Amino acid sequence: VMLHMGRGMQRIRLERLIAPGFLTVMGGTSSITPIWRGAMGKVLLAQLPETEVEDILKHVTLRPLTPRTITDKEVLRRDVYEAKRKGYAVSFGETEQNVGAMAVPIGGYHYPLTLSIVCLEERLSYHMVEWLPQLRAAAERIADELKK
Repeated sequence: VMLHMGRGMQRIRLERLIAPGFLTVMGGTSSITPIWRGAMGKVLLAQLPETEVEDILKHVTLRPLTPRTITDKEVLRRDVYEAKRKGYAVSFGETEQNVGAMAVPIGGYHYPLTLSIVCLEERLSYHMVEWLPQLRAAAERIADELKK
């Protein structure tokens, strides 16, 4: 489970909790990455005003990390819109091969925040319907704490 904040053109990992098990997806070592990557990026961008999203898209080059990385700005724009409409986003192999992520927004903070689950694609595909309500509930609890 990861907690990210969007700030300008960057996504900043604030926290990472690693589940016990035989195989753990760790992600990259950097805690600062481009804001637009993967499920977390889609949800962070979905929380921004449309003009800010367009400004970011105007100034970035979407370089591939894997064969599934979104490199077309129109596709990313569509995915951001879908994340805003649905209230969550998923990605499969966009930032690391065989790794999936599901992210939801955390409201009530002055910067966009997202809570996400990152795991092997197969696990995410199998558990997504079960995990989405739990992830949303956790994000709501965090938002409630931020309001205090």
